[in-house]
Amino acid sequence: HNATMGITVWNSMNGTLQNNTANNNHDNDINLEVSDHIVVERNTINSSAGGGGIKIRNSIHTLISNNNITFNNEWYLSYGIAVASGIGFGEGGNFKKRPSADVKSSNNSVICKGGQWTGIRVYAYPEAPYKENVNITIENNTVQNSLTGKCMEAYGSSIFITGNSTIGN
Repeated sequence: HNATMGITVWNSMNGTLQNNTANNNHDNDINLEVSDHIVVERNTINSSAGGGGIKIRNSIHTLISNNNITFNNEWYLSYGIAVASGIGFGEGGNFKKRPSADVKSSNNSVICKGGQWTGIRVYAYPEAPYKENVNITIENNTVQNSLTGKCMEAYGSSIFITGNSTIGN
């Protein structure tokens, strides 16, 4: 129950986040930023985070698979899994300005018990220099949504959504 992130991987390459438990961190439970070739798998997240469960930002060649995420939060931007293109970090925001690309989310279970946003979300920040995430695959996930938001929402180029199961809104 950290004041910001549970687990953050930043500016990293060729790694694995596997078999972790993250509970009720403030912003995101697992946060991956400006990283390449990272696998996020078989983690258990019980989130009341202001952001949400797993957030992937400005990262490429990433696999998010077989995670179990439950979140219960009244914050309006809550999500189970988010893939985003942000503004860039370091050196006045000039470091690794890029969209997230070649990201695959598969076989995850997301249960949304509270909040007002989305089970799985792909988006760009309004101030991001790159507005589109590229080559994002969302397949064989289960999203149960009892919220006022959406089960899934995706913006970008070459977005592939196949074989998912949505329950609720």
